[in-house]
Amino acid sequence: MENFLHYLLLNKCYLCDQKGEPICSNCLSTFKPILSTSSKFLSLFEYNEVAKKLLYLSKYPPYYFYLLKYLIRLSFEKYQKDLLPFFNDFSNNSVLCPVPLSNQKLFERTFNQAEIISESLEELLKIPSINLIKRTKNTLPLYELNKDQRRDELKDAFDLTFYGKFLKPSEVIIIDDLYTTKQTLLNCAKLLSFKEVIRVKFFTLFSKK
Repeated sequence: MENFLHYLLLNKCYLCDQKGEPICSNCLSTFKPILSTSSKFLSLFEYNEVAKKLLYLSKYPPYYFYLLKYLIRLSFEKYQKDLLPFFNDFSNNSVLCPVPLSNQKLFERTFNQAEIISESLEELLKIPSINLIKRTKNTLPLYELNKDQRRDELKDAFDLTFYGKFLKPSEVIIIDDLYTTKQTLLNCAKLLSFKEVIRVKFFTLFSKK
């Protein structure tokens, strides 16, 4: 439906206004793939200017969050051999877990961009996306804080949801849009460690140097 509406109403690249695809081939080529991964962390692209523009368009009015889905699909079409090994060694008891927004931020935006990414991966990989974690306070932007301030800001910022308390997945991939500081991801992983999760891994769309 979203793809149909794009061609009906806009029919142009959101990033450069060239007629055609939501992300044209020229703009797609400006995303710098990372692809080399550790066993626990995978990020698709470097956070450069075009990545910054895409995230802004998807997270702020008029909220073109469809771009996140579209970029995920293009990435797996182009880099499938590089990406699938990160996911394929997971068992049938694996889940995807998006990093949560606070209730205030979710009310303002009406959607969670990490959840959009997680659900897109669910469609592609057939691994269920489940909200195991909730954010209990509206934290400040972490990139503006130093290491000690980040630690203090994230203290008691997360808790397990109903599903997080009662489901017992053996493996979890925590999903977010942008990796800037490991503190958020590690705090989410710490919660899951109390549930005796065998393995926690991390996936982000972009990674900041």
